Amino acid sequence: MRYVDGTLRLSASDLGAHLGCQRITALDVQAASGILEPPSYVDPALEVLQERGFRHENEYLEHLEAQGVEVVSLDSWDPEPTRDAMTSGVGAIAQATIV
Repeated sequence: MRYVDGTLRLSASDLGAHLGCQRITALDVQAASGILEPPSYVDPALEVLQERGFRHENEYLEHLEAQGVEVVSLDSWDPEPTRDAMTSGVGAIAQATIV
């Protein structure tokens, strides 16, 4: 979650976190606004879980491609590539940006 040109941009992870805890969304909005400083601790177990999550995502996207599904991987906080991918009818979009 971050502000880009005054507009709050959300990721799929932000939406998932909101479904689990609306309070974390409020805290994340305050951190994105600069009202709060996000926590700055390093948890080695969390780093391992994050790496496993990235690996799982990559393996799943490779699986989809092997099944013939067109996959578009995005790496931008600009929502336009997400809209373009959605309107083009691709089978799967990874790392979409939502406004």
